[in-house]
Amino acid sequence: MTRLDFDVEGAAVADTAAAARQMQAMKDLKATNPDLQFSMTLPVLPSGLTHDGVNILKTAKNAGIKIDVVNIMAMDYYAGTGTEMGQAAVSAAKATLAQMQSVDPGYTYADLGITPMIGKDDDGSTFTLADARTVESFAARNGVGRLAFWSVNRDQPCSGSADSLPTCTEISQDSLAFTDAFVPYGGSGGGGTTSDFSLSLAPDSASVAQGGSATAAVSTAVTSGGAESVGLSASGAPSGVSVSFSPGSVMSGGNATLTATVGSSVAAGTYPITVTGSAASGSHSAAYTLTVTTGGGGGGSLTNAGFETGSPSPWTCTGGSTVVTGPVHSGGRSLRVGPSSSGTGECDQTVSLSPHHSCTLTGWVQVPYAYIGVSGGAGSWSNSASWNQLTVGFTTGSSGTVTVYVHGWYGQSVVHADDFTLG
Repeated sequence: MTRLDFDVEGAAVADTAAAARQMQAMKDLKATNPDLQFSMTLPVLPSGLTHDGVNILKTAKNAGIKIDVVNIMAMDYYAGTGTEMGQAAVSAAKATLAQMQSVDPGYTYADLGITPMIGKDDDGSTFTLADARTVESFAARNGVGRLAFWSVNRDQPCSGSADSLPTCTEISQDSLAFTDAFVPYGGSGGGGTTSDFSLSLAPDSASVAQGGSATAAVSTAVTSGGAESVGLSASGAPSGVSVSFSPGSVMSGGNATLTATVGSSVAAGTYPITVTGSAASGSHSAAYTLTVTTGGGGGGSLTNAGFETGSPSPWTCTGGSTVVTGPVHSGGRSLRVGPSSSGTGECDQTVSLSPHHSCTLTGWVQVPYAYIGVSGGAGSWSNSASWNQLTVGFTTGSSGTVTVYVHGWYGQSVVHADDFTLG
């Protein structure tokens, strides 16, 4: 036996005692058979794992074991028949990896599995052959550890009703058409010994003011064969933006740091950058989105303005405030500020700007009674339950140092905040 999968569905997902027993069993088995691969098949939404699913990852972490493959069931969202199932599976995969990395930063796409339901879904939506190609392409680009579908005996046409779902797709297709669509993907489950690797970025986007910089972790993993030297490069950066890697090459399975440095004259805008790892076995790429904001001559910018690092730092927060994976305005994370019955709940960041300079602070917030402001009295608040942008204009004093903050009101709902800019 080389692989064991636990398919956990329904009420069993919330059974924490059962999850703890499973993790302990796998820990004991791996102690005598370290090559045994352990996977958990879990329900998912386009926004990622459920709260109970994340708790299963935490149970594994607490038991001192890493789940080899977190296999998501990209199906049965019950979000309406118009759901675009290929993109929904991709969204689910991205969100799940962010959740995995929030529990254990060592997780990469090589530790993720995607299993959609082909053809007509239980909820009435349809996973088409075009969706299959979308998911296969995403899996290949990102080195996803497992790509499967439910189920091979359904990979044929029929004219049946809902009762025939176990035996056919109920869509127009050739027999084994989905198998043909997924066959190009090798993943880490192939039987050959040819070396290959995966490449991923965390975070895969950043917002940087003119004259500033941002960093991201570049992770590689061996997906088949043995480790090999992987050279790192970037393409697509606009003039005035430099992208460097430290180190410039790694053995697959190793990590590096990407640094994007934005010149003061780079035009504001959003720029797609492609990060490529090249080895003897071939190359893999990952997309990095760099948004340049106007520095406004202020001489400083906010750090971790989109909270994509996974923690609030360098924001200083009161108790009950943390970074979460949903809801978000953009990217994969946002800030959750939790007021108490007697306190506002607040996160602050101090920034050094040019003295006596006119500046603008913007931020996106959700949930009533959200407030953003700058030390000295300037501020703006919202009473909207949907994402909306707040703007605060202010002029710096003789020192140029200001403290930017976001908070809720005591006794009210938690506040979600995202995508701050300071220019």
